[in-house]
Amino acid sequence: MSNWSEGYVVHTEYIYSYCQEFNPMRLRLPFLKTGYRMPEPRVACELGFGQGVSTAIHTAAAPLDWWATDFNPSHVAHGQELIASFQGGAHLFDQSFDEFCHRNDLPEFDFIGLHGVWSWVSDDNHRTIVDFVRRKLKVGGVLYISYNTQPGWAARIPLRHIIDEHFKRLTRSGTNLLDRIDDAFAFAIRLLEQNPAYMVANPRVAEQFHWIRTANRHYLAHELFNQAWRSYSFSEISDWLSAAKVTFVGSANPLDHVAFPHLNEGQRAFLDAIPDPTYRETVRDFMINQQFRQDYWVKGPQRLDQPARNTRLRDQRVVLMIPRAQISLKIQGAQGETPLDPELYNPLLDLLADHQPLSIGELERKLTSRGVTLDRLLECLLVLNANSGISLIQEEPLIQQAKPRCAILNRHLLEQARHSDRINHLASPVTGGGVRVPRLEQLFLLAASQGVDTPREWADQASQWLDVPAEGPSAQDRDEPAEAQKTERFERAQRFVDTLTILRSLGIG
Repeated sequence: MSNWSEGYVVHTEYIYSYCQEFNPMRLRLPFLKTGYRMPEPRVACELGFGQGVSTAIHTAAAPLDWWATDFNPSHVAHGQELIASFQGGAHLFDQSFDEFCHRNDLPEFDFIGLHGVWSWVSDDNHRTIVDFVRRKLKVGGVLYISYNTQPGWAARIPLRHIIDEHFKRLTRSGTNLLDRIDDAFAFAIRLLEQNPAYMVANPRVAEQFHWIRTANRHYLAHELFNQAWRSYSFSEISDWLSAAKVTFVGSANPLDHVAFPHLNEGQRAFLDAIPDPTYRETVRDFMINQQFRQDYWVKGPQRLDQPARNTRLRDQRVVLMIPRAQISLKIQGAQGETPLDPELYNPLLDLLADHQPLSIGELERKLTSRGVTLDRLLECLLVLNANSGISLIQEEPLIQQAKPRCAILNRHLLEQARHSDRINHLASPVTGGGVRVPRLEQLFLLAASQGVDTPREWADQASQWLDVPAEGPSAQDRDEPAEAQKTERFERAQRFVDTLTILRSLGIG
């Protein structure tokens, strides 16, 4: 390892992922659910920004002044390229946490976020982060932190150790990092075929290992093979953050604010009887076998009285993000797959089916005759928000400010999609964040923006960008898969007609 990497994997690039928890609009439902005053971040910081996709999208789509660091120069170069495409003003640095956090030119921040990073860095870096949050997070400011959690990871830690030790000790000379990872997983597969007693005692580990070994290798390099890797209990994180003077206000995962997918009535009552909130969260993680936490903490949180909270909630506008027919009336939680009440969800989804904004207050009035209370409506919206079915939207002046920036960034991303499938999100000025659009749909959107009108033409144009001349012994061998692929692309283009309407309602395309 290079000395500057401090034991962190830097010899392979991180994935080009997008983190929606950095979108200021994402904070609002969890904060209102827990009864806290909603923050309005304007100056934000990300520690360990990966490829810079989230930073670029949120710089374009929301009124945020971003400061961020990632000590991998390749990541910084990519992030700067995205920002420069629309002349955004984000400040990106290739500095270690220690270097960045002690800069003398940093402002105070309304929002500081780190996604997954805490589980991958050393205790020296933890101390640096905590001190930074204490000094630079404004009173009323939000800390977002996510990390691997002990209950869900506990059974997998010995197998992770076996894989990591193989990675470190049995390396073939001259082998690159990704091949070393493949070698470690190949060894683990052979090991499990021997039916070791540990796997007999922990049968679910084999199922979990299947997910790990089929995941993106670039992601796994960072997720599993950093020198300082650890999983944490909530109470450990609480102890660390106490020195930063922040208070836990709730999960950043909207579904964690809804009990029924995760807990039965007896479990809820058991947890409700625990008086200490930190211990209650720790026990809840044990109850549901939590493996990854995403949390919001606030320096000096303020409670809202019920009338003020309800007024703010009713003022929020929401929009349906995916075709009405694609919304499943099932939700996956710790209790397994749980059905959603069609008498409640279908009328709500019907009101949103035209993909036009409606305030929560308007939805409440339209559903009053069905006996839907404001709190019950909020629960439904949290469920739909967790599955990216709905999103809160920005105020109209902010939407208008963001439109030109988003249009330029999206054009840059669509042009990139002609040659790469790395980034699968576009920027929405309406939601203030990213919207998932897979590569093929991005190419349909690019074709439509160039005046191509029909699904057949979208599919044909996308194929021209995608297809590489086939190689093989005969034309007959090539024609059959090419025809099947052509049919599949046309069918997806036909379905994209509805998606295009939605994207345009979100200010994309």
